Amino acid sequence: MRRAAERYNRGDLAGAEALCRGLLREAPRQPDALHLLGLLAIRAGHPRDAEALLESALTEAPANQNARRELARAKLLLNKPAQALPLLEEVVGSRPEDAAAQLHLSKAAKLLGRAERALRALKDYGKLTPGSAHGPALCAELLQRLNRLDEALDWANSALAIEPDHPMASIVIGQVLVRMGRPGEALERLNRALDRELPAHHRAIALSWQAHALDAMGRYDEAYAQFAFANDVLRQAVGEWTETGALESIRRHVQRIEPGRLAPPPPDGLPDPLFVVGFPRSGTTLVERLFAAHPSTMVLDERDTLADLHRDFVVPTDGPAALEKLGSEELGRYRAAYWERAAMYGAEPGSGRLLVDKMPMNLVLMGLIHRLFPGARYVLVIRDPRDVCLSCFMQTFDINDATRHFFDLDSTAAYYRQCMSVVSLTREKLPLEILAVRYEDLVADPVGESRRMLDFAGLPWDGRVMEFHRGSREHLTQTPSYKQVSRPIYSSSIGRWRRYASKMKPVLPELDEFVRQFGYE
Repeated sequence: MRRAAERYNRGDLAGAEALCRGLLREAPRQPDALHLLGLLAIRAGHPRDAEALLESALTEAPANQNARRELARAKLLLNKPAQALPLLEEVVGSRPEDAAAQLHLSKAAKLLGRAERALRALKDYGKLTPGSAHGPALCAELLQRLNRLDEALDWANSALAIEPDHPMASIVIGQVLVRMGRPGEALERLNRALDRELPAHHRAIALSWQAHALDAMGRYDEAYAQFAFANDVLRQAVGEWTETGALESIRRHVQRIEPGRLAPPPPDGLPDPLFVVGFPRSGTTLVERLFAAHPSTMVLDERDTLADLHRDFVVPTDGPAALEKLGSEELGRYRAAYWERAAMYGAEPGSGRLLVDKMPMNLVLMGLIHRLFPGARYVLVIRDPRDVCLSCFMQTFDINDATRHFFDLDSTAAYYRQCMSVVSLTREKLPLEILAVRYEDLVADPVGESRRMLDFAGLPWDGRVMEFHRGSREHLTQTPSYKQVSRPIYSSSIGRWRRYASKMKPVLPELDEFVRQFGYE
Protein backbone atom coordinates (compact mmCIF):
# COMPACT_ATOMS: atom_id res chain seq x y z
CA MET A 1 0.00 0.00 0.00
CA ARG A 2 2.89 2.33 0.78
CA ARG A 3 4.28 1.85 -2.74
CA ALA A 4 0.87 2.55 -4.27
CA ALA A 5 0.60 5.80 -2.31
CA GLU A 6 4.09 6.83 -3.38
CA ARG A 7 3.26 6.21 -7.04
CA TYR A 8 0.03 8.21 -6.68
CA ASN A 9 1.92 11.14 -5.14
CA ARG A 10 4.50 11.01 -7.97
CA GLY A 11 1.71 11.14 -10.57
CA ASP A 12 2.08 7.53 -11.68
CA LEU A 13 -1.66 6.91 -11.55
CA ALA A 14 -1.61 3.72 -13.64
CA GLY A 15 1.06 2.22 -11.42
CA ALA A 16 -0.86 3.14 -8.27
CA GLU A 17 -4.04 1.59 -9.65
CA ALA A 18 -2.28 -1.65 -10.62
CA LEU A 19 -0.82 -2.04 -7.14
CA CYS A 20 -4.20 -1.34 -5.47
CA ARG A 21 -6.03 -3.84 -7.65
CA GLY A 22 -3.35 -6.43 -6.97
CA LEU A 23 -3.78 -5.85 -3.25
CA LEU A 24 -7.57 -6.21 -3.52
CA ARG A 25 -7.20 -9.55 -5.26
CA GLU A 26 -5.53 -10.80 -2.08
CA ALA A 27 -7.66 -8.81 0.39
CA PRO A 28 -10.89 -7.69 -1.36
CA ARG A 29 -11.99 -5.35 1.45
CA GLN A 30 -8.64 -3.62 2.12
CA PRO A 31 -9.86 -0.07 3.03
CA ASP A 32 -6.75 1.89 2.03
CA ALA A 33 -6.72 0.31 -1.44
CA LEU A 34 -10.44 1.05 -1.86
CA HIS A 35 -9.81 4.62 -0.70
CA LEU A 36 -6.97 5.21 -3.15
CA LEU A 37 -8.93 3.67 -6.02
CA GLY A 38 -11.76 6.07 -5.15
CA LEU A 39 -9.37 9.01 -5.47
CA LEU A 40 -8.14 7.68 -8.80
CA ALA A 41 -11.73 7.34 -10.03
CA ILE A 42 -12.42 10.99 -9.15
CA ARG A 43 -9.31 12.10 -11.03
CA ALA A 44 -10.34 9.98 -14.02
CA GLY A 45 -13.77 11.64 -14.13
CA HIS A 46 -15.73 8.62 -12.85
CA PRO A 47 -17.52 9.92 -9.73
CA ARG A 48 -20.07 7.09 -9.65
CA ASP A 49 -17.27 4.49 -9.42
CA ALA A 50 -15.57 6.68 -6.81
CA GLU A 51 -18.76 6.82 -4.75
CA ALA A 52 -19.03 3.01 -4.63
CA LEU A 53 -15.34 2.52 -3.81
CA LEU A 54 -15.28 5.16 -1.08
CA GLU A 55 -18.49 3.87 0.49
CA SER A 56 -16.84 0.43 0.68
CA ALA A 57 -13.71 1.97 2.17
CA LEU A 58 -15.79 3.71 4.88
CA THR A 59 -17.68 0.53 5.66
CA GLU A 60 -14.35 -1.13 6.42
CA ALA A 61 -12.78 1.87 8.16
CA PRO A 62 -15.56 4.15 9.45
CA ALA A 63 -13.10 6.42 11.29
CA ASN A 64 -11.30 7.40 8.06
CA GLN A 65 -12.25 11.07 7.73
CA ASN A 66 -10.22 11.52 4.54
CA ALA A 67 -12.31 8.84 2.85
CA ARG A 68 -15.48 10.48 4.21
CA ARG A 69 -14.43 13.84 2.79
CA GLU A 70 -13.62 12.34 -0.63
CA LEU A 71 -16.91 10.42 -0.64
CA ALA A 72 -18.67 13.75 -0.13
CA ARG A 73 -16.65 15.19 -2.99
CA ALA A 74 -17.79 12.34 -5.26
CA LYS A 75 -21.40 12.95 -4.23
CA LEU A 76 -21.05 16.64 -5.09
CA LEU A 77 -19.80 15.66 -8.54
CA LEU A 78 -22.93 13.50 -8.84
CA ASN A 79 -25.19 16.43 -7.81
CA LYS A 80 -26.06 14.88 -4.45
CA PRO A 81 -25.47 17.82 -2.09
CA ALA A 82 -28.03 16.66 0.47
CA GLN A 83 -26.01 13.44 0.91
CA ALA A 84 -22.65 15.24 0.84
CA LEU A 85 -23.48 17.83 3.50
CA PRO A 86 -23.85 15.53 6.55
CA LEU A 87 -20.66 13.70 5.61
CA LEU A 88 -18.77 16.98 5.51
CA GLU A 89 -20.35 18.19 8.75
CA GLU A 90 -19.01 15.04 10.41
CA VAL A 91 -15.53 15.66 8.99
CA VAL A 92 -15.30 19.29 10.10
CA GLY A 93 -16.89 18.40 13.42
CA SER A 94 -13.94 16.15 14.21
CA ARG A 95 -11.34 18.03 12.16
CA PRO A 96 -12.25 21.72 11.88
CA GLU A 97 -8.74 22.38 10.53
CA ASP A 98 -9.49 20.41 7.33
CA ALA A 99 -9.50 23.27 4.77
CA ALA A 100 -10.56 21.06 1.85
CA ALA A 101 -13.55 19.78 3.81
CA GLN A 102 -14.60 23.36 4.66
CA LEU A 103 -14.42 24.30 0.99
CA HIS A 104 -16.47 21.28 -0.11
CA LEU A 105 -18.96 21.97 2.68
CA SER A 106 -19.47 25.52 1.41
CA LYS A 107 -20.26 24.14 -2.04
CA ALA A 108 -22.76 21.59 -0.71
CA ALA A 109 -24.49 24.23 1.41
CA LYS A 110 -24.64 26.66 -1.54
CA LEU A 111 -26.22 24.02 -3.77
CA LEU A 112 -28.87 23.47 -1.10
CA GLY A 113 -29.49 27.21 -0.77
CA ARG A 114 -28.14 27.26 2.82
CA ALA A 115 -26.31 30.51 2.47
CA GLU A 116 -25.33 31.17 6.09
CA ARG A 117 -23.82 27.71 6.48
CA ALA A 118 -21.92 28.15 3.21
CA LEU A 119 -20.62 31.54 4.33
CA ARG A 120 -19.46 30.20 7.71
CA ALA A 121 -17.56 27.38 5.99
CA LEU A 122 -15.92 29.84 3.58
CA LYS A 123 -14.83 32.08 6.44
CA ASP A 124 -13.32 29.06 8.19
CA TYR A 125 -11.60 28.09 4.94
CA GLY A 126 -10.14 31.59 4.69
CA LYS A 127 -8.78 31.41 8.25
CA LEU A 128 -7.13 28.08 7.42
CA THR A 129 -5.50 29.50 4.27
CA PRO A 130 -4.41 32.99 5.41
CA GLY A 131 -1.93 33.58 2.58
CA SER A 132 -4.50 32.92 -0.15
CA ALA A 133 -7.01 35.38 -1.62
CA HIS A 134 -9.27 32.52 -2.69
CA GLY A 135 -11.29 32.33 0.55
CA PRO A 136 -12.04 36.08 0.85
CA ALA A 137 -12.87 36.25 -2.87
CA LEU A 138 -15.34 33.38 -2.55
CA CYS A 139 -16.92 35.10 0.47
CA ALA A 140 -17.24 38.30 -1.57
CA GLU A 141 -18.85 36.47 -4.47
CA LEU A 142 -21.36 34.74 -2.20
CA LEU A 143 -22.24 37.94 -0.33
CA GLN A 144 -22.79 39.75 -3.62
CA ARG A 145 -25.25 37.02 -4.65
CA LEU A 146 -26.92 37.36 -1.26
CA ASN A 147 -27.33 41.09 -1.92
CA ARG A 148 -25.18 42.03 1.10
CA LEU A 149 -23.25 44.54 -0.92
CA ASP A 150 -21.27 46.41 1.75
CA GLU A 151 -19.98 43.13 3.17
CA ALA A 152 -19.15 41.87 -0.32
CA LEU A 153 -17.10 44.99 -0.96
CA ASP A 154 -15.16 44.54 2.29
CA TRP A 155 -14.32 40.91 1.53
CA ALA A 156 -13.32 41.68 -2.07
CA ASN A 157 -10.96 44.38 -0.84
CA SER A 158 -9.52 41.89 1.68
CA ALA A 159 -8.82 39.49 -1.19
CA LEU A 160 -7.13 42.24 -3.22
CA ALA A 161 -4.96 43.15 -0.24
CA ILE A 162 -3.52 39.63 -0.46
CA GLU A 163 -3.47 39.35 -4.26
CA PRO A 164 -3.93 42.72 -6.02
CA ASP A 165 -4.75 41.15 -9.38
CA HIS A 166 -7.25 38.55 -8.17
CA PRO A 167 -9.82 38.36 -11.02
CA MET A 168 -12.86 37.24 -9.03
CA ALA A 169 -12.40 39.90 -6.35
CA SER A 170 -11.94 42.64 -8.97
CA ILE A 171 -15.08 41.58 -10.81
CA VAL A 172 -17.13 41.41 -7.60
CA ILE A 173 -16.16 45.00 -6.82
CA GLY A 174 -17.35 46.04 -10.29
CA GLN A 175 -20.64 44.16 -9.82
CA VAL A 176 -21.23 45.74 -6.43
CA LEU A 177 -20.49 49.25 -7.67
CA VAL A 178 -22.99 48.85 -10.52
CA ARG A 179 -25.64 47.64 -8.10
CA MET A 180 -24.86 50.49 -5.68
CA GLY A 181 -25.62 53.00 -8.44
CA ARG A 182 -21.97 53.91 -9.06
CA PRO A 183 -21.58 52.80 -12.71
CA GLY A 184 -18.73 55.18 -13.52
CA GLU A 185 -16.56 53.74 -10.77
CA ALA A 186 -17.60 50.24 -11.83
CA LEU A 187 -16.42 50.87 -15.40
CA GLU A 188 -13.03 52.01 -14.15
CA ARG A 189 -12.64 49.01 -11.82
CA LEU A 190 -13.69 46.51 -14.49
CA ASN A 191 -11.33 48.12 -17.01
CA ARG A 192 -8.47 47.42 -14.62
CA ALA A 193 -9.59 43.80 -14.29
CA LEU A 194 -9.82 43.41 -18.08
CA ASP A 195 -6.30 44.77 -18.54
CA ARG A 196 -5.06 41.47 -17.10
CA GLU A 197 -5.22 37.94 -18.44
CA LEU A 198 -8.53 36.41 -17.44
CA PRO A 199 -10.13 33.02 -18.10
CA ALA A 200 -12.77 33.34 -20.83
CA HIS A 201 -15.73 32.99 -18.47
CA HIS A 202 -14.38 35.64 -16.09
CA ARG A 203 -13.66 37.93 -19.06
CA ALA A 204 -17.23 37.50 -20.33
CA ILE A 205 -18.65 38.31 -16.89
CA ALA A 206 -16.49 41.44 -16.58
CA LEU A 207 -17.50 42.64 -20.06
CA SER A 208 -21.16 41.95 -19.33
CA TRP A 209 -21.06 43.99 -16.13
CA GLN A 210 -19.34 46.80 -18.00
CA ALA A 211 -22.33 46.68 -20.34
CA HIS A 212 -24.72 46.86 -17.37
CA ALA A 213 -22.80 49.92 -16.14
CA LEU A 214 -23.14 51.59 -19.54
CA ASP A 215 -26.86 50.72 -19.58
CA ALA A 216 -27.26 52.34 -16.15
CA MET A 217 -25.59 55.49 -17.55
CA GLY A 218 -28.03 55.62 -20.49
CA ARG A 219 -25.29 54.83 -23.03
CA TYR A 220 -27.38 52.18 -24.75
CA ASP A 221 -25.51 51.81 -28.06
CA GLU A 222 -22.24 51.28 -26.19
CA ALA A 223 -23.96 48.90 -23.77
CA TYR A 224 -25.37 46.82 -26.62
CA ALA A 225 -21.95 46.56 -28.26
CA GLN A 226 -20.39 45.46 -24.98
CA PHE A 227 -23.08 42.82 -24.37
CA ALA A 228 -22.41 41.48 -27.87
CA PHE A 229 -18.66 41.45 -27.18
CA ALA A 230 -19.17 39.53 -23.91
CA ASN A 231 -21.33 36.97 -25.70
CA ASP A 232 -18.76 36.54 -28.47
CA VAL A 233 -16.05 35.82 -25.88
CA LEU A 234 -18.27 33.16 -24.33
CA ARG A 235 -19.28 31.74 -27.71
CA GLN A 236 -15.65 31.30 -28.75
CA ALA A 237 -14.80 29.67 -25.42
CA VAL A 238 -17.65 27.17 -25.79
CA GLY A 239 -16.83 26.35 -29.40
CA GLU A 240 -19.11 24.41 -31.71
CA TRP A 241 -22.30 23.09 -30.14
CA THR A 242 -23.95 20.06 -31.70
CA GLU A 243 -27.62 20.52 -32.48
CA THR A 244 -29.55 17.72 -30.76
CA GLY A 245 -32.89 18.10 -32.54
CA ALA A 246 -34.61 17.53 -29.18
CA LEU A 247 -37.10 20.38 -29.59
CA GLU A 248 -38.31 19.04 -32.93
CA SER A 249 -38.61 15.51 -31.48
CA ILE A 250 -40.72 16.90 -28.63
CA ARG A 251 -42.92 18.81 -31.08
CA ARG A 252 -43.53 15.65 -33.13
CA HIS A 253 -44.33 13.71 -29.98
CA VAL A 254 -46.89 16.26 -28.83
CA GLN A 255 -48.41 16.41 -32.30
CA ARG A 256 -49.28 12.70 -32.29
CA ILE A 257 -50.34 12.34 -28.63
CA GLU A 258 -53.68 10.61 -28.05
CA PRO A 259 -54.26 11.23 -24.34
CA GLY A 260 -56.95 8.59 -23.81
CA ARG A 261 -54.67 5.77 -24.99
CA LEU A 262 -51.77 6.42 -22.60
CA ALA A 263 -51.22 4.21 -19.54
CA PRO A 264 -51.25 6.15 -16.26
CA PRO A 265 -48.52 5.75 -13.65
CA PRO A 266 -49.39 3.69 -10.56
CA PRO A 267 -50.44 5.64 -7.45
CA ASP A 268 -47.59 6.30 -5.02
CA GLY A 269 -49.48 8.24 -2.36
CA LEU A 270 -47.68 11.49 -3.18
CA PRO A 271 -49.39 14.58 -4.60
CA ASP A 272 -48.23 15.71 -8.02
CA PRO A 273 -45.91 18.74 -7.90
CA LEU A 274 -46.73 22.24 -9.08
CA PHE A 275 -44.37 23.14 -11.94
CA VAL A 276 -43.38 26.78 -12.51
CA VAL A 277 -42.32 27.18 -16.14
CA GLY A 278 -41.64 29.97 -18.61
CA PHE A 279 -39.03 31.11 -21.08
CA PRO A 280 -35.87 32.28 -19.24
CA ARG A 281 -36.06 35.87 -17.94
CA SER A 282 -39.88 35.81 -17.88
CA GLY A 283 -40.25 36.15 -14.10
CA THR A 284 -40.22 32.51 -12.99
CA THR A 285 -37.81 33.23 -10.12
CA LEU A 286 -40.12 35.93 -8.76
CA VAL A 287 -43.04 33.48 -8.84
CA GLU A 288 -40.92 30.77 -7.21
CA ARG A 289 -39.86 33.17 -4.41
CA LEU A 290 -43.50 34.11 -3.77
CA PHE A 291 -44.41 30.44 -3.38
CA ALA A 292 -41.30 29.84 -1.23
CA ALA A 293 -42.52 32.42 1.30
CA HIS A 294 -45.66 30.33 1.91
CA PRO A 295 -45.36 27.96 4.90
CA SER A 296 -47.14 25.08 3.14
CA THR A 297 -44.67 24.73 0.26
CA MET A 298 -41.24 23.27 -0.38
CA VAL A 299 -39.51 24.83 -3.35
CA LEU A 300 -36.83 23.65 -5.75
CA ASP A 301 -34.98 26.34 -7.70
CA GLU A 302 -33.81 24.98 -11.07
CA ARG A 303 -32.78 21.45 -10.08
CA ASP A 304 -32.42 18.49 -12.42
CA THR A 305 -35.31 16.52 -10.93
CA LEU A 306 -36.28 15.28 -14.40
CA ALA A 307 -32.74 14.21 -15.38
CA ASP A 308 -33.77 10.57 -15.86
CA LEU A 309 -36.69 11.55 -18.09
CA HIS A 310 -34.43 13.94 -20.02
CA ARG A 311 -31.64 11.36 -20.45
CA ASP A 312 -33.91 8.58 -21.74
CA PHE A 313 -36.67 10.43 -23.58
CA VAL A 314 -35.41 13.87 -24.61
CA VAL A 315 -31.77 13.36 -25.62
CA PRO A 316 -32.41 10.32 -27.92
CA THR A 317 -34.14 11.41 -31.12
CA ASP A 318 -36.67 8.57 -30.74
CA GLY A 319 -37.03 9.18 -27.00
CA PRO A 320 -40.43 10.91 -26.97
CA ALA A 321 -41.92 8.08 -29.04
CA ALA A 322 -40.48 5.53 -26.59
CA LEU A 323 -42.10 7.40 -23.71
CA GLU A 324 -45.51 6.91 -25.32
CA LYS A 325 -45.06 3.12 -25.10
CA LEU A 326 -44.15 2.91 -21.42
CA GLY A 327 -46.44 0.84 -19.24
CA SER A 328 -47.70 1.76 -15.81
CA GLU A 329 -44.94 -0.04 -13.89
CA GLU A 330 -42.14 1.60 -15.88
CA LEU A 331 -43.72 5.03 -15.43
CA GLY A 332 -43.80 4.34 -11.70
CA ARG A 333 -40.02 3.81 -11.69
CA TYR A 334 -39.40 7.16 -13.42
CA ARG A 335 -41.78 8.86 -11.04
CA ALA A 336 -39.90 7.33 -8.08
CA ALA A 337 -36.61 8.56 -9.61
CA TYR A 338 -38.09 12.07 -9.72
CA TRP A 339 -38.91 11.99 -6.01
CA GLU A 340 -35.49 10.57 -5.20
CA ARG A 341 -33.81 13.46 -7.00
CA ALA A 342 -36.10 15.97 -5.31
CA ALA A 343 -35.07 14.54 -1.93
CA MET A 344 -31.39 14.84 -2.94
CA TYR A 345 -31.94 18.60 -3.10
CA GLY A 346 -33.61 18.83 0.27
CA ALA A 347 -37.29 18.29 -0.57
CA GLU A 348 -39.28 16.14 1.85
CA PRO A 349 -41.74 13.97 -0.09
CA GLY A 350 -44.62 12.90 2.14
CA SER A 351 -44.25 15.94 4.41
CA GLY A 352 -47.70 17.23 3.45
CA ARG A 353 -46.27 20.38 1.88
CA LEU A 354 -46.72 21.14 -1.81
CA LEU A 355 -43.58 20.70 -3.91
CA VAL A 356 -43.09 23.70 -6.22
CA ASP A 357 -40.59 22.74 -8.92
CA LYS A 358 -39.32 25.76 -10.85
CA MET A 359 -37.36 25.05 -14.01
CA PRO A 360 -38.08 27.55 -16.79
CA MET A 361 -37.34 25.33 -19.79
CA ASN A 362 -39.65 22.61 -18.53
CA LEU A 363 -42.20 24.63 -20.48
CA VAL A 364 -41.35 22.55 -23.59
CA LEU A 365 -41.49 19.31 -21.56
CA MET A 366 -45.03 19.67 -20.22
CA GLY A 367 -46.26 16.98 -22.64
CA LEU A 368 -43.62 14.56 -21.35
CA ILE A 369 -44.07 15.51 -17.69
CA HIS A 370 -47.78 14.75 -18.13
CA ARG A 371 -46.90 11.07 -18.58
CA LEU A 372 -45.39 10.91 -15.08
CA PHE A 373 -47.67 13.40 -13.35
CA PRO A 374 -51.03 13.50 -15.14
CA GLY A 375 -52.52 15.53 -12.29
CA ALA A 376 -49.75 18.13 -12.16
CA ARG A 377 -50.54 21.82 -12.34
CA TYR A 378 -48.40 24.37 -14.15
CA VAL A 379 -47.90 28.08 -13.57
CA LEU A 380 -46.81 29.39 -16.97
CA VAL A 381 -45.11 32.76 -16.55
CA ILE A 382 -45.37 35.07 -19.56
CA ARG A 383 -43.64 38.39 -20.18
CA ASP A 384 -43.45 40.69 -23.20
CA PRO A 385 -41.43 38.59 -25.71
CA ARG A 386 -39.36 41.64 -26.67
CA ASP A 387 -38.25 42.24 -23.08
CA VAL A 388 -37.63 38.51 -22.61
CA CYS A 389 -35.36 38.17 -25.62
CA LEU A 390 -33.40 41.33 -24.86
CA SER A 391 -32.90 40.21 -21.25
CA CYS A 392 -31.66 36.76 -22.34
CA PHE A 393 -29.16 38.43 -24.67
CA MET A 394 -27.97 40.63 -21.78
CA GLN A 395 -27.24 37.80 -19.32
CA THR A 396 -24.12 35.69 -18.90
CA PHE A 397 -25.57 32.21 -18.46
CA ASP A 398 -23.96 28.85 -17.91
CA ILE A 399 -24.15 27.37 -21.40
CA ASN A 400 -26.54 24.51 -22.16
CA ASP A 401 -28.87 23.43 -24.97
CA ALA A 402 -31.16 26.40 -24.32
CA THR A 403 -28.81 29.22 -23.34
CA ARG A 404 -26.46 28.61 -26.28
CA HIS A 405 -29.12 30.36 -28.38
CA PHE A 406 -28.75 33.62 -26.45
CA PHE A 407 -25.44 34.80 -27.92
CA ASP A 408 -27.27 37.12 -30.35
CA LEU A 409 -30.77 38.52 -30.72
CA ASP A 410 -31.54 36.68 -33.97
CA SER A 411 -31.04 33.20 -32.52
CA THR A 412 -32.69 34.22 -29.24
CA ALA A 413 -35.86 35.35 -31.00
CA ALA A 414 -35.94 32.30 -33.27
CA TYR A 415 -35.57 29.97 -30.29
CA TYR A 416 -38.28 31.83 -28.39
CA ARG A 417 -40.70 31.34 -31.27
CA GLN A 418 -39.85 27.63 -31.56
CA CYS A 419 -40.34 27.03 -27.83
CA MET A 420 -43.58 28.96 -27.55
CA SER A 421 -44.93 27.13 -30.60
CA VAL A 422 -44.35 23.84 -28.74
CA VAL A 423 -46.15 25.31 -25.71
CA SER A 424 -49.14 26.34 -27.84
CA LEU A 425 -49.33 22.89 -29.40
CA THR A 426 -49.07 21.18 -26.00
CA ARG A 427 -51.90 23.26 -24.59
CA GLU A 428 -54.01 22.44 -27.62
CA LYS A 429 -53.40 18.66 -27.47
CA LEU A 430 -53.43 17.89 -23.74
CA PRO A 431 -55.89 18.64 -20.92
CA LEU A 432 -53.26 20.29 -18.74
CA GLU A 433 -54.10 22.46 -15.74
CA ILE A 434 -52.21 25.62 -16.62
CA LEU A 435 -52.45 29.03 -15.04
CA ALA A 436 -50.91 31.70 -17.27
CA VAL A 437 -49.49 34.60 -15.25
CA ARG A 438 -48.26 37.71 -17.01
CA TYR A 439 -45.23 39.26 -15.34
CA GLU A 440 -46.58 42.75 -16.01
CA ASP A 441 -49.90 41.89 -14.29
CA LEU A 442 -48.01 40.52 -11.28
CA VAL A 443 -46.05 43.77 -11.04
CA ALA A 444 -49.19 45.90 -11.36
CA ASP A 445 -51.26 43.88 -8.85
CA PRO A 446 -48.96 41.68 -6.77
CA VAL A 447 -51.54 40.85 -4.11
CA GLY A 448 -54.30 39.99 -6.58
CA GLU A 449 -52.08 37.88 -8.83
CA SER A 450 -50.47 36.14 -5.84
CA ARG A 451 -53.93 35.25 -4.51
CA ARG A 452 -54.82 33.86 -7.91
CA MET A 453 -51.69 31.68 -7.95
CA LEU A 454 -52.25 30.40 -4.42
CA ASP A 455 -55.90 29.60 -5.19
CA PHE A 456 -54.78 27.67 -8.27
CA ALA A 457 -52.27 25.74 -6.15
CA GLY A 458 -54.90 24.92 -3.52
CA LEU A 459 -53.16 27.00 -0.86
CA PRO A 460 -54.75 29.50 1.56
CA TRP A 461 -53.73 33.13 1.45
CA ASP A 462 -50.76 34.02 3.63
CA GLY A 463 -49.51 37.59 3.79
CA ARG A 464 -45.93 36.43 4.17
CA VAL A 465 -45.72 35.87 0.42
CA MET A 466 -45.58 39.65 0.01
CA GLU A 467 -42.42 39.70 2.15
CA PHE A 468 -40.57 37.29 -0.16
CA HIS A 469 -37.66 39.67 -0.68
CA ARG A 470 -36.76 39.67 3.02
CA GLY A 471 -35.38 36.15 2.66
CA SER A 472 -32.93 37.13 -0.07
CA ARG A 473 -30.17 37.86 2.46
CA GLU A 474 -30.30 34.26 3.68
CA HIS A 475 -31.55 32.26 0.67
CA LEU A 476 -29.15 31.72 -2.21
CA THR A 477 -31.04 32.09 -5.50
CA GLN A 478 -29.30 29.86 -8.05
CA THR A 479 -30.07 31.96 -11.15
CA PRO A 480 -29.12 35.39 -12.58
CA SER A 481 -32.37 36.72 -11.08
CA TYR A 482 -30.80 36.90 -7.60
CA LYS A 483 -30.43 40.67 -8.12
CA GLN A 484 -34.11 41.20 -8.87
CA VAL A 485 -35.64 39.15 -6.02
CA SER A 486 -33.65 41.04 -3.38
CA ARG A 487 -36.17 43.88 -3.34
CA PRO A 488 -39.94 44.34 -3.45
CA ILE A 489 -41.68 43.97 -6.81
CA TYR A 490 -40.74 46.83 -9.14
CA SER A 491 -41.68 47.94 -12.65
CA SER A 492 -38.45 49.37 -14.08
CA SER A 493 -37.80 46.33 -16.30
CA ILE A 494 -41.10 46.65 -18.15
CA GLY A 495 -40.68 47.99 -21.68
CA ARG A 496 -36.91 48.01 -21.40
CA TRP A 497 -36.63 46.79 -24.99
CA ARG A 498 -37.67 50.24 -26.21
CA ARG A 499 -34.29 51.65 -25.14
CA TYR A 500 -32.78 49.24 -27.67
CA ALA A 501 -35.52 49.59 -30.30
CA SER A 502 -33.12 50.04 -33.21
CA LYS A 503 -31.25 46.86 -32.27
CA MET A 504 -34.50 44.96 -31.71
CA LYS A 505 -36.13 46.03 -34.97
CA PRO A 506 -34.77 43.16 -37.15
CA VAL A 507 -36.16 40.46 -34.80
CA LEU A 508 -39.60 41.97 -34.16
CA PRO A 509 -41.28 40.03 -37.04
CA GLU A 510 -40.04 36.78 -35.45
CA LEU A 511 -41.79 37.70 -32.21
CA ASP A 512 -44.90 39.37 -33.60
CA GLU A 513 -47.19 36.30 -33.37
CA PHE A 514 -46.63 35.95 -29.64
CA VAL A 515 -46.57 39.67 -28.95
CA ARG A 516 -50.13 39.71 -30.29
CA GLN A 517 -51.17 36.38 -28.77
CA PHE A 518 -50.13 37.47 -25.26
CA GLY A 519 -51.73 40.90 -25.59
CA TYR A 520 -48.64 43.09 -25.88
CA GLU A 521 -49.63 45.00 -29.02
